[in-house]
Amino acid sequence: MDEICQEFVRAVREGDCEGAKQAASRLAQSGARLCIKPDQNLYPNCKIILNVGVVDIATSASMVRVTVTPYMTIAQLKKEVSSSAAVEQYGNCLINVLESG
Repeated sequence: MDEICQEFVRAVREGDCEGAKQAASRLAQSGARLCIKPDQNLYPNCKIILNVGVVDIATSASMVRVTVTPYMTIAQLKKEVSSSAAVEQYGNCLINVLESG
């Protein structure tokens, strides 16, 4: 399995689409689970702005704007969301959603 993974990584790095496709096909046939993370050095300035709706019993929906990156971990996302003043106002309900998901 390691050999196929290394073959896949090599093919992707070299832009070998056919080699990547063949390695990916072999990985899929074996039922392998993969985790692919973008290289932070390739996308140093890539930011994604998410508008997330927050609702609680006492108030109507409110939008929280969160800036994320493609390589952000769940822990970093939780920290970003919890530091939002709007989330603090609504009792950190987004943190509960993230933890349950």
